[in-house]
Order: sequence, then structure tokens, then C-alpha cells
Amino acid sequence: MSHPEFVISPMEPSDVPALQALIMRGIEEDFGWSYNPDWHWDVDHLATVYTGTNMLLVAKVGDQVVGCGGIRMGAPLTIDGYVEKDDPEVAQITRLSVLKEWRRHGIARAIVQELIEWAKAAPSVTHLYLHTHDTHDAAIPFWESTGARVIKDDRPHDPVWRTVHYLFDPELITSQ
Repeated sequence: MSHPEFVISPMEPSDVPALQALIMRGIEEDFGWSYNPDWHWDVDHLATVYTGTNMLLVAKVGDQVVGCGGIRMGAPLTIDGYVEKDDPEVAQITRLSVLKEWRRHGIARAIVQELIEWAKAAPSVTHLYLHTHDTHDAAIPFWESTGARVIKDDRPHDPVWRTVHYLFDPELITSQ
């Protein structure tokens, strides 16, 4: 089946309402979570959070926002031997989301590749980190297929969050 081509570009201010709806829809559908201002603070402030050294990419088919993924500088926590909380050399992949009806078309993979390329071009980035939860059944197989490496698996110890932490190997993100 043929599908229109999608285009990935940096977020524009006019994209914000559609992006907020997309991200929250994905969180609710994929993880079963409702809005929580402590967890989703960045979604409330996309236009200010994802500027400067942070960025959010948008995938569109025509004028329709169908996917997104971002980078925020600094790790959200310390994982001994891998990343330190708020380390300015760590870029964190955030808010990767694709509308269910547009999945399996390479959109998420293309966004991740663009984020890796962005990390390669950023002179201060030495680590590319992300985390996900296995309550979204496709998330872990997807991330493992991208070359991300598990650095900490909280699932055996935390049956509520079931978080898996990943790091892209430095040679994937360094431009040397």
C-alpha cells in the first residue's frame, strides 16, 4: 500500500497545539497514563523548552502532524558509570511519538536518525540517552533495533514504572 511521503523539520510555533495533542494521545494510548504536570511539564511549554540547545522535530504528511521527537540537554537522573544528572554533555531523546495510523512507515526511525545526526553535529554532546517503559509493547523492540544499548533495566525492581534506560554508543554520535 502506498502512502504519501512525510517531511521532518524543526518545530514551528504553529505546530505546538497539534504536537501537544499528538504527544498526550501517545502517552495515553501507549502507556495508559493521564496527564500529570510533574511528568509532562515540557509538553505544556513546548515552544520554550525545545529551543536553543534543545529541539523538537516534527514529521508531517502535508499539513498534518503525524510524529515528533526531541532532544533535551542533560540526563534526568544519574546512572552510575554511564550518565550524571544534568550533565551538559548528555543529550536526551524525548517525546518520540507517532500517530497509531501512521506507524510502520519509517517515521519514528527517520526521526531518531535525524536526532542522532543532530547529536553528531553538536560539539558538546558525548552521550545520547533515552528511557522508555515496557507498558508500550513496541517501545523496547523498537529502541533495541536502533542500536541503542540497555544500560539499566528497572523492570525487575519496579513493577509500576518498568523503565528501561538506553545509551547510544559514543562512536554512533561522535563525528570524528
